[in-house]
Amino acid sequence: MHSGALTRLATRGPAVLSFLAMRPIRFILCVFAAWAAGSNCGAEGAPQIGAQNESIGNEVQLALDRGFEFAAARQNPDGSWGNEGERRWVTPLILLAWSPTEKAENSPSNTAEVRGLAALRTLVTHPAVELRTVEFAAAWLALERAQMPGNEELLRESATRLMSRQIRDGKTGVGGFGATIQGELAPSRLARLEDLPLVVLALRQSELVLRDQKEVERCIARTIGFAQSCADPETPGAYFSQPRSIAGPPKAAVSVGATAAALFALLRDAPPAAHEAGIQRALTWLGDHYSGKNGGSSLDDLLLAMALDAGHVSQLELRGGGKADWARDFAERAINAQNSNGSWPADPESPPANGLTSTACHLLMLRIIHRSL
Repeated sequence: MHSGALTRLATRGPAVLSFLAMRPIRFILCVFAAWAAGSNCGAEGAPQIGAQNESIGNEVQLALDRGFEFAAARQNPDGSWGNEGERRWVTPLILLAWSPTEKAENSPSNTAEVRGLAALRTLVTHPAVELRTVEFAAAWLALERAQMPGNEELLRESATRLMSRQIRDGKTGVGGFGATIQGELAPSRLARLEDLPLVVLALRQSELVLRDQKEVERCIARTIGFAQSCADPETPGAYFSQPRSIAGPPKAAVSVGATAAALFALLRDAPPAAHEAGIQRALTWLGDHYSGKNGGSSLDDLLLAMALDAGHVSQLELRGGGKADWARDFAERAINAQNSNGSWPADPESPPANGLTSTACHLLMLRIIHRSL
């Protein structure tokens, strides 16, 4: 199952998501990219927009443009987006997705991006006590992607700080990260597995700014070990949000989001083919639990899109036979769900105050899958 994707991964190294391969100045990572939007780098084996998908690809870009227009008009005075409880999460997600068609220097979209990046620079420079590690990692990624002059030292210091939040020894939780960027490092205060994809991406990108790349590799290896410790021993391919030894029943429950996060972590190793059995089991479980055009939460959909994109999986094999064109399914569902003002409805289970979280997740998800259509 999915052997073609694994063969390509084994020969080309760890995949890099397309939105990180697109930079205004350098394209160093294109040699690892599954595809690089707007560039010919990394074109080998890259999915191309076929005639049958060109129309929906255009619709996705229109949905993105409407979403960016909505975001540009609703930016907070300090350059962030969202309400108090969500802005540290929403702002970097929106900026990681940021790719409006209109890019004139004085356009509202360009002005909004510059203001948003300034807000993230403040957030990373002076992190709040309650700032989650995944929020810090996402902000770091957005700043690194923007390649703004003068941020080099901040990126190095922040990457080192992120790595310092990992538990490196002990009996439980090794390889996991503290839930917040400050405070006690303890197994009882670990970030969820669903938080790790953006943390792992930040670690991979930090290889460009840190001198000790071997330590980055060791950090990633420990992270992958933590992800593997979250596997459900009774359900091959399924994962909990935290190791069972820490969470324990009844809190522990396998989920699509946690399993997609674990799959992404396995695919980020070099070479990922070293984890072929685990990758295959996770893909099988995800195929068995694929919700098609009904979808899950916006975060679960984003994590699944990240994992399948990183694995170059164009079709997900389903239980009982058949295959799902997941990118097209996700695109159609997102297009149909978009509000007339360019936003997306909040997830049913999300707090009422978190009005922009779903929109931010949808924007980044569509950004990731756009070139797969």
